[in-house]
Amino acid sequence: MHPTARRPQLALSLAAAACVVLTVLPVPLHARLGDEHAAARPARPVGSTISTPADTKADAAPAARAPVGGRSAPGGKSGGNLKPAEIRPVNTARAADNAAAGPAVTADEALTMLSEGNARWAAEKAEAPNTGTQRRQSVAQGGQTPFVTVLTCADSRIPVERVFDRGVGDLFVVRVAGNVAGDSELGTIEYGVGHLRTPLLVVMGHTRCGAVAMAATGAAVPGKVAGLVERIRPAVERARRANPEASPQQIADLTVQENVWQTVYDLLKHSPELRRQVAEGKLKIVGAVYDLAGGKVQFTGEHPWQAELLTALGAEAPSPGQTAANSGAATATATAEKQAEPATGDGH
Repeated sequence: MHPTARRPQLALSLAAAACVVLTVLPVPLHARLGDEHAAARPARPVGSTISTPADTKADAAPAARAPVGGRSAPGGKSGGNLKPAEIRPVNTARAADNAAAGPAVTADEALTMLSEGNARWAAEKAEAPNTGTQRRQSVAQGGQTPFVTVLTCADSRIPVERVFDRGVGDLFVVRVAGNVAGDSELGTIEYGVGHLRTPLLVVMGHTRCGAVAMAATGAAVPGKVAGLVERIRPAVERARRANPEASPQQIADLTVQENVWQTVYDLLKHSPELRRQVAEGKLKIVGAVYDLAGGKVQFTGEHPWQAELLTALGAEAPSPGQTAANSGAATATATAEKQAEPATGDGH
């Protein structure tokens, strides 16, 4: 072929190569998505305090972009998987330091953040803080420092982070049908309280709970679900004893709160670690009930017999000085003390 006849083919080859080069050049995420707000958002140092309701839109500063599962992170190359040499490992030392430091809030401050967030959710004024790309990247590299551990039901009608209008890395959530506390749940909670150092533990039930209804009505339960329901039966019996004239539906409704207290009792009974932290004033455990229809969470405070339970279970209740210094928790009322029952058996 004559040399000049090859020129069109050479030009086409060069054009194709240029297209290939352009497709693999890094393109910033905000440029690809047109997200000018993300590009202009001011950075905040990693490890800074958790955003409060007044600062809900402030995300933590982005750390080095680390791919998950070998794929490029947002804003990185758009050409498939990265080579092993390009994958940055997670900074485990920094993550461990952040976990050891724990959140920079007290139990009462954490409870206020939850209450204010839930008020926004129920009023349809949610702000969805800490949900952006920068926040995800920051906690992926810097580790998690949630400010609360939440034990609640697995019911799909309870989107926990949305219920409290919080974001990525804010809540350490444990979910199980009937919000009961077996070994798996207890171990996970001890991880949140002990390792992640959350100062607040919320045990939250909810209205129209199917697991509670099964226990209250005595319905036949197949398979492993029976084990979950069995943990709720002491709460059912207590609701019946306290309300002998109540209808079956009323008993089911009353059992929701009693089951919260039963779970708090089970946690304290079976976990020396939780008892110790409560006794030292380092941990506050409160109950709560979520209304599925209205979206509101009613916080019911600490167990009304907490001091008596700690004494019966071999731990001393925190002194007023300890409590005020750490979480400002209230002591049990005189009425609750008179009604306290021995912590024996499965009930309380």
